[in-house]
Amino acid sequence: KNKNKFKIQLQHADNLSQVLVSDYRPFNDSDNAIVYQRSSTPFIGKNALQKMILGWENKFSIPCNCFLIPKNIIDECNIKFDVELKNHEDWFFWCQLLYFYKGDFEYQYEELAFYRFRADSMCSNHEEMYRGYVLACEKLMVFFKAKGAYWLRLLVYMKKTEITNSKIKLPLLKRILFKIIREYVYF
Repeated sequence: KNKNKFKIQLQHADNLSQVLVSDYRPFNDSDNAIVYQRSSTPFIGKNALQKMILGWENKFSIPCNCFLIPKNIIDECNIKFDVELKNHEDWFFWCQLLYFYKGDFEYQYEELAFYRFRADSMCSNHEEMYRGYVLACEKLMVFFKAKGAYWLRLLVYMKKTEITNSKIKLPLLKRILFKIIREYVYF
């Protein structure tokens, strides 16, 4: 655990109107060994919201302790963690934040946060995680519909379709359309 995380991150902040993001080190709780099969960097870059929607868990995942978000940004965006979601509440939160927040991110490439993998963690219950992810998708689709953000709603629908049909082959036309949209987002 890096006891200087906050101090180091705040030293790199231009002001307290930025979202601060550090890299992280995943480790195994049983033996403290570094977990190398982790998702890629928490630094999203271009098309951040679209990447957050489509790439979560299969391209990247961002532990919540990587971020420092000034309270004024959360207040201005009028967002909070959805406590009704048993899991994927962080993904739901990040998607809302990225929808509203148009400011800068300050990236700290040092591994200042740590993410522990446990054999008995909630993530090991795949059925529970599946249900939570689908519910978070449904809530996010309602959120984007209410905002008139139909393109983003479509991306969430694609993600939900990917999750719910992971063992079924989608029709060819739908697979082609999804591939084209994915390529556009990650270009």
